[in-house]
Amino acid sequence: EWTEKETDILLDDLMDAALGTIQGGQDTTTTTTNNNNQQQQLITDYELSQIVLVPTSDWDSNLLGLGSRYDVYDGQQRLVTLNLLLASLRDSFQLEATSSEGSS
Repeated sequence: EWTEKETDILLDDLMDAALGTIQGGQDTTTTTTNNNNQQQQLITDYELSQIVLVPTSDWDSNLLGLGSRYDVYDGQQRLVTLNLLLASLRDSFQLEATSSEGSS
């Protein structure tokens, strides 16, 4: 069960990845020079970890065609948290767009 702590860690990791400021032993880095001519390592790749899916037994390929249905075996909390985060960002962008249309 995830708590606010795990959610904060995930959000911090995503923010760091987006800004390229994750520290650690990753080998996918790019060296850049900032305004003070100091070199710094920026991460150019981020791995969220794996999500494990298992096929369900109730999928009838003859009736429903190609494909399959899967249950999430590992990674449910990450998926739910990411979906909630994306929904929150969507709502925030929609609110911002609506308020900027009203003020122009």
